[in-house]
Order: sequence, then C-alpha cells, then structure tokens
Amino acid sequence: MIILKLASTFVRTVVSDSDVVKTPAFHNFERNLEYVHQLISAGRSLATFKPANLDVGDLYRAAWVQAVAALDYWVSQEIYSRAIRLAREPGIEKPKKFRDFAIPMAVFEDVHHHRIPLEEALGGHLRKFVTKNTFQQPDGIKDGLAIVTSITLWDRVAEIINQKQSAGDLKLDAGKAKEQLHQVVARRNRIAHEADRVADDASRKTDITAEEVTDAVATVEQTCEAILIALQESPEGALTAEGPAPRISEELTDQEPEIVVDGGGESIESPLGDWEFGTKPYGVHMRDLIERKLIEAGAEIRGTRGNERFSATVAPDGRVRLASGQLCTSPSKAGQVVLKRQSCNGWTFWKIQFEGAWVPLEVLRDKYLNLS
Repeated sequence: MIILKLASTFVRTVVSDSDVVKTPAFHNFERNLEYVHQLISAGRSLATFKPANLDVGDLYRAAWVQAVAALDYWVSQEIYSRAIRLAREPGIEKPKKFRDFAIPMAVFEDVHHHRIPLEEALGGHLRKFVTKNTFQQPDGIKDGLAIVTSITLWDRVAEIINQKQSAGDLKLDAGKAKEQLHQVVARRNRIAHEADRVADDASRKTDITAEEVTDAVATVEQTCEAILIALQESPEGALTAEGPAPRISEELTDQEPEIVVDGGGESIESPLGDWEFGTKPYGVHMRDLIERKLIEAGAEIRGTRGNERFSATVAPDGRVRLASGQLCTSPSKAGQVVLKRQSCNGWTFWKIQFEGAWVPLEVLRDKYLNLS
C-alpha cells in the first residue's frame, strides 16, 4: 500500500512537534500503541527462530487489531471529555450537533432538581452513546467528533498531513486521507471477523509482514495526530487540554479479549493484560438493570472456580461490593479481583437468583436489552 508507506515518515517527524498539545486521552492512546509496537517487536524476534508450531503472523494481526482499537477508544475518550467540558462553559458557542444532542428527560430532571451533578448525569448518557458507536471508519469518527467540534474534520486533517510531509511526497485530499485509514480498518475487520483467511481458500491466511503492520500502525498514528491538531485549532479545542482522561472501559468493558495467537491448533491467551481500551459490545451497566427493576440493590451474586466459591453484593449505584468490602465498577472488574486475573467476563462468571434459579448476569442483561 503506497499510501501507508507515506505514514511512517510523517510520524517520525510529527510525534515530537511542539504544536501538538497532547490531551490526557492522547497520552493513553500513545501508551496503548507502545503495546502494539511490543507485539510487532516480539513477532520480529520470533521470526528469526522460525517456530514450527506458531504462526508469527498472528502477532502482527493482533498488533493490527489493537492499533485500530486504540484509535476507537481514543476518539471515545475525546468525545466524552470534550463534551463534558463544553457543557460546563455556558458562554461558549457550541457545535450544532452538541446543541442537538438528545438526552432523556429523566437526565434533565435529575440535573434541574439538583439530584445529580451535571457532569455525572451527562457523563452517564455520554458513556452509553460512545459505547453504542464505533469510531474506526472515517465517517464514524467525523460524526462522533462533530458533537464537540465545528471544524471540517477531514479537509483539515489532509492539510495537516500535507504540511508535515516532504516536498516530493504525494499530497492528500480529504478523500485520500479517509481512504488510507479505511484500508487499515478494512484489514482489521478481515482479521477480526474472518481470521484473515484467503477469500478463495479458507485453509490459508492472507500473508502479513512486520513492514505491513508497521505501516498500518503509522497510518493510525499519523491520522490521530492530525485529528488532534485539528481539534486544537477549532474554537472549542482550547477547553480540553487539561484534566484527567475518562476511564470509560473500566465501567463498560465486559468481555474477554478477542485476540488469540493461533499456532498448530493450539491457542495462547492474548497478552492484552488490563489494557485501557475495550471492545464496547453492549454499553450496559449494572445500574441500568437496577433502574429497570431487573436487579435489586443489595442482591447477592455468586461466582465459582473449581471448588472455590465467591460471593458479592450489588451496591445501590450498580457497583459490585466484594466480601472484603472493596467496591468494583463492573462485574468483570470484580471477577478480575477475586480470580486474580487480568481479564474476566463478569456477566457470565457471576450468577444471581432470578425466578427461583441462579442464572448468569448476562441473562438479565439480555432482558434489559430486549426492553430497551
């Protein structure tokens, strides 16, 4: 991909530019990409040994998928934090999509009657919004960021990329800037949904090299840095250079990591650890189930592993209180703590009594989704 080859040159020059005022969310993005680069380095090292029972390409595929996930999560964090700060500033002109952003009347009443602070009420609704949408494809990114910026996004992104490149490099317009990102995301989807199989031969995977994934990651880096600069230039951009980044996934990520390294019919647990971004599959929190009266505050939940038994209770705000007294923001976080693991699907691990039987929490989550 010639377009992607241009990206690596851009990143080596732009990453240290003084005009990039990095937000806390962008620092998280950079940390997540450090992990991506570690996967690529591990693949390069293993490739020299030519392991018989391991497809080194799967490490590159994992890196490719995680780079796109880092992009998705970064955009989610930027939308969330920027929208909160815009709401705090009554005197500033807001983007049209921000003014048109629909919120439930119950949220308005909670704020109006001072039952819940503005940030908490709006934050809960924003979390639902960002977890029900993906921000990987160019149009999805543009539509999401339109809530918090009035800038014409992809036109300006293309201009910024062109400014950072050498005189002889191929120049981009908005369409080409979008297309190079689209190519990366399309390959990510083939990896994630089709195991990167060859179209006419499902027994083989499409070839992948360290150079290809390095170029793909560089494209993601290039695009995100240009977006960040564009956001800073918009009338709303100066509001969000400070403050902590929201930990959206801590409350909402409730699935095991999807990526495994496949070698010789065996699978190796994904090295994702407790990475900060998530898959965002449902956007449901335990407090949603309490509000719909599917779960009562104080209800007991139970989990097992072999002969081990674990018990916890549901706090009124939807958090999970362990037997030790520790409060966890989600069932999955609670499962991670009691199992001493880096990942856990708490919706299947924990069970709750419902209609006379102990059923996984996901049963009630599914009921909630059917009611929504």
